[in-house]
Amino acid sequence: MRYTINHMSKDSTFDNIDARTRQALADHGFGVLTEVDVKLKMKLDVEMPAYRNIGTCNPKVAHQAIGIDPVAPMQAIKSSEFTAVAGKVRDIMAKSVEAI
Repeated sequence: MRYTINHMSKDSTFDNIDARTRQALADHGFGVLTEVDVKLKMKLDVEMPAYRNIGTCNPKVAHQAIGIDPVAPMQAIKSSEFTAVAGKVRDIMAKSVEAI
């Protein structure tokens, strides 16, 4: 099973694709929880096309998943790079929680 689902659209503007994406997600029971507008030009002086991360949740499915061990799905991703990054993120999150 692949970790990502990718779709490239070159037939429309970024804003139109963003609106269509949000509508399709809503039509399938997802709500937008977070949004990150990635602009690397400002931070790293790197040119790239418009890019936005949208964090979503489907409450019905989330309710079903809450009772399942969340570590199990992550074990399906066989990547030493991912494991290293996940460990780093976990350490950073642990330090953040300790600082609260």
